[in-house]
Amino acid sequence: MLPKKERLNLAKTKFVGERIEDECFVLIWHQASSFKLAVVIPKTVAKKAVDRNRMRRLVQVSLKNKSYKLELLVKVKKNLSDLKQNEIQKNLEKILSKIDN
Repeated sequence: MLPKKERLNLAKTKFVGERIEDECFVLIWHQASSFKLAVVIPKTVAKKAVDRNRMRRLVQVSLKNKSYKLELLVKVKKNLSDLKQNEIQKNLEKILSKIDN
């Protein structure tokens, strides 16, 4: 679980920002003073909470040590429970490289 200062609270505000889509993820972000992250995985992607929680942990670990100054919302579009952490990390790094450009 991410520390509270790195979690993005979606319940209090409507999150609006720039958007990039991939076959696995939708990333919505805007510039901020520090890095905050929220991961959204709908039940339509994975029915079991165990699978949704595993995917959430893998995405959080993949983005944990990044030095971005963003508030980032990651929405998972397909079931990633069978992928390894390094495969998810490579996919996210590829998408995040588009943000830098």
